[in-house]
Amino acid sequence: MSSCFGIDTNQPNFIIKMIIMPNFDITLNLYVLGLLLIMAVLAGYLPRSHQILRKNRKILKLEEEMVQTHAELLDIQRENCDLEARMKDFTNPVIAMNSKNPDDQSQTPLTGREALRPQRPTGTR
Repeated sequence: MSSCFGIDTNQPNFIIKMIIMPNFDITLNLYVLGLLLIMAVLAGYLPRSHQILRKNRKILKLEEEMVQTHAELLDIQRENCDLEARMKDFTNPVIAMNSKNPDDQSQTPLTGREALRPQRPTGTR
């Protein structure tokens, strides 16, 4: 007796080298398969898009912060340059102690008892 695969099963030293699978019918509904495919795509796409949106918002916030700090640095640099330009105009960087300004003479020295410093030991009040 021979099988349909050309193997003679009547031989005494017969070794079956084929694995016989059970035969059963699979019915597949294409609409259900399509629905499952769409649900799988959405299940992967929606969380990832939400994560990307959060990261983009964080990146925009950090970029705005960097622009603000750079603007502050530029303002400070501008003030520094203005101060340096004003300091170049001065020939003598030393401020005189005895000025002939009438505003400075409004302070009169203390006389009498007010001029004396209280004689207290150090550390007491």
